[in-house]
Amino acid sequence: MNNDRKIVTLDDIERRHSLDSRRPYFDWIRQVVSLSTAALTALIALQGNYLPSNPQLPLLLVICWLALLLTILLGIFALRAEYQTSLDAIKELRISRAEIGDQKTAILINNGTLSGAVPPWHHRWSVCVMVTSFIISLSSLCLFAIFNIGELRG
Repeated sequence: MNNDRKIVTLDDIERRHSLDSRRPYFDWIRQVVSLSTAALTALIALQGNYLPSNPQLPLLLVICWLALLLTILLGIFALRAEYQTSLDAIKELRISRAEIGDQKTAILINNGTLSGAVPPWHHRWSVCVMVTSFIISLSSLCLFAIFNIGELRG
């Protein structure tokens, strides 16, 4: 029987962690940031076209703008934290290899003791608040439109 199994080295694991920093999760955060940036830009640039002369509940529009800005800032923060997670995993792996050697490091990885790919608490917090802020911005924009739809027609 021919054994065609590939031997995985610790260098391969380092490369995998490095490549993991570009996983699809990033794309989702980037999309939310891009949508928020485009929406905020369009809302501010085109406010003369959709704002009635005496809008009802203008606070809803201000909430929308602020929530979009918060979404953008937290999204950028989340992207940085996510990227840093893979770099921290690489650093932890290199330190372990230097201090205890490749064999003991491989045992720690096998046991799940040395994972290193866990995002910090502030990453999870920032993504949660980012999504909540995005939902608040969309909700407040919709409510603003509902309350002012009659003003725009007249």
